[in-house]
Amino acid sequence: CQGDSAILDATVNQTGVNYIWSNGSTTPTITVNSANNYSVTVTNALNCSFDDNVTVNVEALPMPNLGTDTVLCTGSIELSDLANSSDNYSWSTGVIAQSITVNTAGTYTVTSTSTNGCVGTDDIVISYAIPSLDLGDTVDLVNTNPLTLDALNPGSTYAWNTGETTQTISVDSIGTYSVTVTSSSGCATISSVVVVNTTGTNSIKLEQVNVYPNPAFDYIIIENSDLNLQTAIITNTVGQIVKQVAVEQNTKIEVQDLTSGFYFIQFQNEDGQVVGTTRFIKQ
Repeated sequence: CQGDSAILDATVNQTGVNYIWSNGSTTPTITVNSANNYSVTVTNALNCSFDDNVTVNVEALPMPNLGTDTVLCTGSIELSDLANSSDNYSWSTGVIAQSITVNTAGTYTVTSTSTNGCVGTDDIVISYAIPSLDLGDTVDLVNTNPLTLDALNPGSTYAWNTGETTQTISVDSIGTYSVTVTSSSGCATISSVVVVNTTGTNSIKLEQVNVYPNPAFDYIIIENSDLNLQTAIITNTVGQIVKQVAVEQNTKIEVQDLTSGFYFIQFQNEDGQVVGTTRFIKQ
């Protein structure tokens, strides 16, 4: 194989023997590493001679080609030798095959062995570059107004549903805000957050009101002990009324028809005055 050497041995078990090789050497053995026809003449003390020759071939090493290092967004990729098809292959993963499918980042090496035992290797680096992003589920303007939403991942491009294209945006109104972040390698991810505002809600009086289960799946129950409640108005995060029901001491409200998300319950007394607001999550 290319890069290897071979020892040619013409040793005769006699004394007084002379050796003459075609490359000029006069030793019983020679070491060769290039292709050629090598011959030797061996002459003993009685001047008897014998000739022999051998042809040495040098096989180029198989050079497997896995291609260039690859950046993926998601999913898997098949790795295969692009240069050879008749050799035997072994991978750093332990698989014995011409190709493998991988779905994790790392360096993968293939060893290609020809029928004559010559060996070549190549490796490829597989990486994933999907941006990591989580704006959260719900944030409240009651703590900070305006609120800064940060899509992180510096060097990426940004597309907010507000039309803005900066990494951060400032919001001062309720609603759902989403952003698509695309990395320099073209991988994209989307995240969204619901912005609410509970400023001014009256929760002191509502210590006498119990709303459960929370989170809710099919229904919520409103337990009203002492407050003179008349109406419960359920709104979504953008202020739209989705339900309005009369309230008694124990009121069951079906919510299975509501989409998953964050909702407010505004309570009014018999005079139509708002006496408090609470919130629940529909799952």
